[in-house]
Amino acid sequence: LCLFEPLVHEAKPDIYIQNIYISALILNDKNDQAQKYLLSQLNGSNRHNVLIDLGIIAAKNNDYTSALNYFNQVEITNNTINDEALYLLKAAIYDSNGQIDLAIENYKKITHSQYLVEVADIMLLNNYLAKKDYTNIDKLLSKLAAHDNLDEMHTILFKSSYYLDQAQFEMAYHLLNSKWYKYSSNSDYLYQYATVNSLLHKTKTAIELYKKYIKLMPNNTYGYNDLAYLYVTQTKDYKLAKKYAEIAYNISPNDSFIQDTMGLVYYKLGDYNRALQLIKTSYTTNPDPDVAKHLKDVYIAMKRNNLADQVVLVNKQEVQTKLKQQLVQKSLMLLIYMQLGL
Repeated sequence: LCLFEPLVHEAKPDIYIQNIYISALILNDKNDQAQKYLLSQLNGSNRHNVLIDLGIIAAKNNDYTSALNYFNQVEITNNTINDEALYLLKAAIYDSNGQIDLAIENYKKITHSQYLVEVADIMLLNNYLAKKDYTNIDKLLSKLAAHDNLDEMHTILFKSSYYLDQAQFEMAYHLLNSKWYKYSSNSDYLYQYATVNSLLHKTKTAIELYKKYIKLMPNNTYGYNDLAYLYVTQTKDYKLAKKYAEIAYNISPNDSFIQDTMGLVYYKLGDYNRALQLIKTSYTTNPDPDVAKHLKDVYIAMKRNNLADQVVLVNKQEVQTKLKQQLVQKSLMLLIYMQLGL
């Protein structure tokens, strides 16, 4: 620090020397001193650099309002990776504050750095979904599919997988149904179409489709497992559910989803001890919300309400909020590395 003091107080300090100085102050927990120095340099020759450094210090202090105030004064003339790291941090802060339109505006400015583009695309999809902007969701999914050179069938599977993951079952159904006549003999297409019919409680159709899939792919456990799950959750035919669940379980006894289905069958048949053993094992390795609910139901059926209360039901909205907060921290770390080498 003593070595750099005279250099950083020159009339036109070198940007790299300036950033090394700020890095040293941050490393020595002297954020206030760093901020004081930078404020004294705001009207100097390195204003662009100083504004970014001030924004970083404000963000490190969790003062995101001040951070955005500094970042928004930065004049960006070309999209370098440093600039795109700045866009990502701005977008992430707006996103975590629920300012979706401003978040989208900044995510869309990230166009060159492939890694950052991938992150931005994921967040754009989330935000378009929050706005129910299905037109832009479809455009972005089409762009991603084209980037990976997917043909028509795999593009439909890719898009419908996204909609299924986001519980937009009707969107997935209409997409798959539009080309069902063309790709009905393809096993992947058949399985996904059966899945979406099941999720929409088109039970009779889903059963027929899963049986067709099993004939086509007799060694695939998920055809048996999903058919068993369909029988146990949407019909009263628990014997048939048990038959298909046992086939899946005998092939893949360590698969957590198959353990859950087998346990759910025993729960419906009133064998709570065997149900508990299977579903608890499944929950230990896979705390999926549905598995957690099944475990809770078994405990309640066994009148062990104290244990039922201890089962954590994951809230998807809480997960999204935490992910957005983590993105702010990750983006800040990236910008600090790009700007200050820390």
